[in-house]
Amino acid sequence: GISKSAKIVGTVGRLTSDKRPWIFLGIAERILSNSEDFAYSPELEKWINENKSENQHELEETNSIKNKNLLGDINFIMVGDGPQLEKARHIVEKSEYLNGKVHLVGYSSEVNVFLEMFDCFILTSKVEGLPNVIIEAQFCGVPVLTTDAGGAKECFIEGETGFLSKSDSIESLALNLKNILSNKKFLKNAKKKSRKFAMESFGEDTWSKKINQLYAGGR
Repeated sequence: GISKSAKIVGTVGRLTSDKRPWIFLGIAERILSNSEDFAYSPELEKWINENKSENQHELEETNSIKNKNLLGDINFIMVGDGPQLEKARHIVEKSEYLNGKVHLVGYSSEVNVFLEMFDCFILTSKVEGLPNVIIEAQFCGVPVLTTDAGGAKECFIEGETGFLSKSDSIESLALNLKNILSNKKFLKNAKKKSRKFAMESFGEDTWSKKINQLYAGGR
């Protein structure tokens, strides 16, 4: 039910506390709302506040997201299963902003099919190792927006294939997303650069060369 002309923002991963799906939904509400007097939907705000004790800055607001209408039609896709999937579904159904615009796929064995639909990939994690999904998104030509979790900032070229949010706040991430989606030149260039960077930095040839160097150095 998504128009071919719509921009698609997506994420892939298990819906767990470490991945913070409430931030992704918060970003979606900030972007999809056209109200000057924005307020989160009650169910979502409650979920965000339940996690506020250890994530104090997630609800920071500066009212800086303006001219959202210029972005056109936007849809959000979440791919992945997990203990918080049903809660996320409930919140989407109850939200006037998210209902019909946020699509929860659940588990899929065809992740690349979804990645190739995205115009931007978002990682909202609190904790990561080396997030392979950021690399996979770029292999599909998709620029990324991420929190500073684990080795995330080592997996893309800042300003060329993606952006690292300076804050974990929903406001900051949503503003970054707005800037990405409104920058046609960046989106066009990032599509090519993302694939090239992922292949050169994380492709099979690079992996094989680094493994050989590692073992050669060990002798």
